[in-house]
Amino acid sequence: MLRRLRGLARPVAALVLTAAAVLGGWLLLLEPALGSRPVLVRDEAMSPSLRTGDVALAVRPDGPLGAGTIVAVRREGRVEATRVIGREEVPVEAGADARAAAGLLVRADGEPLEVVHVVPLDDVLGEVGAAVPRVGLPVVLLRDPATSPLGTGVVVVVLALTGIGAVELARERRRRRE
Repeated sequence: MLRRLRGLARPVAALVLTAAAVLGGWLLLLEPALGSRPVLVRDEAMSPSLRTGDVALAVRPDGPLGAGTIVAVRREGRVEATRVIGREEVPVEAGADARAAAGLLVRADGEPLEVVHVVPLDDVLGEVGAAVPRVGLPVVLLRDPATSPLGTGVVVVVLALTGIGAVELARERRRRRE
């Protein structure tokens, strides 16, 4: 049994350590360089485009955001990904400034068609481009009170396997050098 555990620990350790290095590099280097922001997808509202646990990269748009674009927005104290379906209608007599400041009409893919939210342009954090699938799932599980015990268990098991695997990888390297 211990051998099987060690055999499983190596690939888990390699995967976790690689993911940590990639995400660390992304957050430390790419985020400031691109002016981007990581967005954790906390539910299935944008499925199948984005799924629970995905970490999406939101970058500053280089032009107007059109219908169909997925954006990261600040709404009700949370950062979430949602889809642009249009712009808020502002009467001509309101003036050019009011029309320029009009918010975006957004709706998550999983919401009914009649549910539309207006998000002020100041609360739009960026356009969602790439996403790393499911890498944030442990964080989602830990934050949700209903799944917190499961999330804690998953994190403990993955960390234990990572530790065992890292020790095994270090031993293997030492053996190769000798």
